[in-house]
Amino acid sequence: MKPIFVDTGAWIAIAVARDEMHQPAAAYAAQLAQRSVPLLTTNYVLSETYTRIRYDDGHARALAFDAIIREMTRKRLLTVRCAAHIRPARQSGAKGPCHSERRSSSTAARPLERERFLALLALGF
Repeated sequence: MKPIFVDTGAWIAIAVARDEMHQPAAAYAAQLAQRSVPLLTTNYVLSETYTRIRYDDGHARALAFDAIIREMTRKRLLTVRCAAHIRPARQSGAKGPCHSERRSSSTAARPLERERFLALLALGF
């Protein structure tokens, strides 16, 4: 199954309850979790998301979001790629600034139960 790319706007909408797109984003995230669809994002997207949450909601909220992302990554529910690896230059074998990023021995995402995914997304914003 192809992964779904999650950009900054989607992370913000899922994580921040007062965001105008929170309800549809949370509902869609629940559908993806129910179908065990793998998620993909980049380090640049996460950096932008952390920054936005930090400025809008404070440092503690950004750290809470980071803890959830780390948990999702550790459980192989989310793949975080270095943005330099996605550019066409990477296809030619050129090494980007993230050439030392860790690679998992298994690229398949583990199935994620719906309740656990929703719990990870419920940050309390």
